[in-house]
Amino acid sequence: MDYYKFSKKSSFIHHYLHLTGAIILIINKIRHEIRGYLTPRPFSANQIDKVIDYDLQVVSNWRYELKKYCANDNLLGLNILELGPGSDIGVGLSFLALGAKEYFALDKFKLINQTPQKLYTKLIDKIGKDEKQKRLLNEEIQLFKNNQSGRIHYYHDKNFSLKHFLNKNIDLIVSQAAFEHFTNPALIIKELGKISQIGTKVVAQIDMTTHSRWIKEVDPLNIYRYSDWFYQLTKFSGSPNRWRLDEYVREFKKAGFGNIHIVSSHTLPIEYTEDITPYLNKKFQSPEKQMGVLDGYLLATKEKI
Repeated sequence: MDYYKFSKKSSFIHHYLHLTGAIILIINKIRHEIRGYLTPRPFSANQIDKVIDYDLQVVSNWRYELKKYCANDNLLGLNILELGPGSDIGVGLSFLALGAKEYFALDKFKLINQTPQKLYTKLIDKIGKDEKQKRLLNEEIQLFKNNQSGRIHYYHDKNFSLKHFLNKNIDLIVSQAAFEHFTNPALIIKELGKISQIGTKVVAQIDMTTHSRWIKEVDPLNIYRYSDWFYQLTKFSGSPNRWRLDEYVREFKKAGFGNIHIVSSHTLPIEYTEDITPYLNKKFQSPEKQMGVLDGYLLATKEKI
């Protein structure tokens, strides 16, 4: 689906967008150095209905892509790992309601304490198929909040080490707009290969657009305009890493994954990419970078150790 309505830009407009984006990058760098990483989504954890709708839609989208990929979206009895759950574990509760055996989650930023209890209460009322299941899901939340052993396992690790999940028999790995924030995605993918068993599947939604909210709408490839040295200078923990699809596919293959599928969600008109390409960093000008793809899903299966 085309994301951006094309209109040819003059050289002046391209240079204006370059300068404006650079200023935004610098401001974001300063803001995050002062405040830290606080908002993984464009709405707060206190907007309960929005959070619930978001979590349920994310799970639905993953299952939809799984169904297309392997003709099976059944989660019954699976051990599922989510990378970067953000400010709540509503996704984990949804998995348990759908029959998953255990839910594991890993995050670099501990945002989970932002979530009010009433969010989980309302979510459970919505996803519980009967009173017994609702009671069991409420028990899981209480165990989780009391740091007691249950079927929800949340790990906060500043180093984002996947070694926590060795020998956990992970069947499915999911993530929503997380891979583009990894400082060293090659290392993360390598570790995913180590914790996966033959047959483990990955469903990762990757957002490769500019993330700053105003300029994203008018110049979605803005972050690709800049030299490596300048972008490195303005980076902060959690900023987009500028990886493209070819790099993700290459590293997943090296980690022993196969049957790799890329499903594009939003694309740019060919005319747009042709217009902006001369103004991008040279390494993003080659066709293999598929700059017309803004976001989508990567699906893969662990095939060899």
